[in-house]
Amino acid sequence: MIENKHFFYIKEFLLSVGLWVSGYVFYVIMTYSVIESEYLLSFGIDKNSYNIWLFSLAMLTGLFIGIVVNLLQLFVYKYILLNKSMLFSLFVHVVVFICVCIFSIYIIGDSFLGKYFEEHHLIPGSDNSAGWVSSFILYSVVLHVIIDFFLMFRKKVGKSFFKQIFNGLYINPIEEYRIFMFLDMTSSTILAERSGHILYSRLIQDCFADLNDVMLNHDAEVYQYVGDEAVITWKVDEKFDRQNCLKLYFDFSAVLINKKEYYLKNYGVVPQFKASINEGKVVVAEMGLTKTEIAYHGEALHICSRVLDLCNSLKAELLVTGFFFKSLNSLHNYKYTLIKNIDLRGIENSTDLYKIHYRNS
Repeated sequence: MIENKHFFYIKEFLLSVGLWVSGYVFYVIMTYSVIESEYLLSFGIDKNSYNIWLFSLAMLTGLFIGIVVNLLQLFVYKYILLNKSMLFSLFVHVVVFICVCIFSIYIIGDSFLGKYFEEHHLIPGSDNSAGWVSSFILYSVVLHVIIDFFLMFRKKVGKSFFKQIFNGLYINPIEEYRIFMFLDMTSSTILAERSGHILYSRLIQDCFADLNDVMLNHDAEVYQYVGDEAVITWKVDEKFDRQNCLKLYFDFSAVLINKKEYYLKNYGVVPQFKASINEGKVVVAEMGLTKTEIAYHGEALHICSRVLDLCNSLKAELLVTGFFFKSLNSLHNYKYTLIKNIDLRGIENSTDLYKIHYRNS
């Protein structure tokens, strides 16, 4: 069975390729499809046949370039350009991409569909191949920038938030019912002082990279990264299984343990995280003008933050509130300890908390 994270990466790959195909379809619509039927008939070419060949060329070009660009990003750039300067990385991207464009012209344009147009002299400016190639490469570079910006912005705000921002849902504040998890590295101050801030920051990067894959498998999304703390959220509906929230924490802990040798070799420590979970109604709104982000407001967030602060004093890895605990369907894989009537700083009413453990731990 394919995990959610694999579905996610496949969908992201297909989305990117689809954008490339759409970009080149738009290109031929704006350039070559304007040729009049009478001109084509003078060469014995039917307009419909011409359009079929034309859009086939655009789609094949988009497929080829889109797939190659994505494969380069997935399996080449992130290794050869690791720790390289932005200027050098940009130079490599541009040079390689121009080579890909030129290669696509000869592979697709000449070998497959281009001959059809050349034989009938249907390519405007075909007598000026250098000009045609230059205009194609220039358009491709611009298209590359637009697609990268679109995907980067979508990644920056999150897939679900991007849809809501695009639809303008959060321009006016609205109320939603959500679950929040505050996830924080244990003994972070000691680790930072011992390893130094640069190495410590790389440790956090690696931890949150591992967290990303786990989140994809449990339908979670990050609200914020604050230092070595991640605020994770789920939008709740009737079908939502709250076991996902517990599984995310324990699966993430398992990943860190399974990568024990890697973390010990690179950082001299196996990182551990503590977490708190709460749920409730919050107000969601799009904030800011020069820098826009989605913000949540409500007591549910404040309670979750205060509960996280108690993990050390209560010697708990995972603390959940009574609001969340009472909504769980079952706890067959876990055991728990009830801590009654805990007063939280800044919160008027006391609340029950539950320490959650794996049943075999």
